[in-house]
Amino acid sequence: MIRIEKLTQSYCLNDINCTLPSGKLIGIMGANGAGKSTLLKTIAGILPLKQGEVWFDNQPLSKMNATEKSHHIAYLAQNTQIHWDLSVYDVIALGLAAPLPKEKERSKLTALFYSINRINYALSPINTDSNAISIISLKVN
Repeated sequence: MIRIEKLTQSYCLNDINCTLPSGKLIGIMGANGAGKSTLLKTIAGILPLKQGEVWFDNQPLSKMNATEKSHHIAYLAQNTQIHWDLSVYDVIALGLAAPLPKEKERSKLTALFYSINRINYALSPINTDSNAISIISLKVN
């Protein structure tokens, strides 16, 4: 669960309060410049909190170290350019909370690709279908 309390950013967010339940797919909609990306970057800890707090379960984001954050947060920027040859599988494996032995990693990710009926994306070059990464990243952890 993610809980946002009195979140304010000078860019455009003012006194945001909400609770995002675990295991739900949630969409954020708004006009250009409304603060959607700012909200997501703040939740991910990329932008510092100006005011308020973001909680992951019962842990405040402001008190988490990098390892603790990695257990709760994965962020894939909307327009990221990757300048090396990686498959979708490789990028998703990079997002695992902790490194796994190769066989366990392969088993987990293969099951994941099958579960969303996207096994054909696994070996695709990353720039072929970056939308697949967004879908799969949501389910990997």
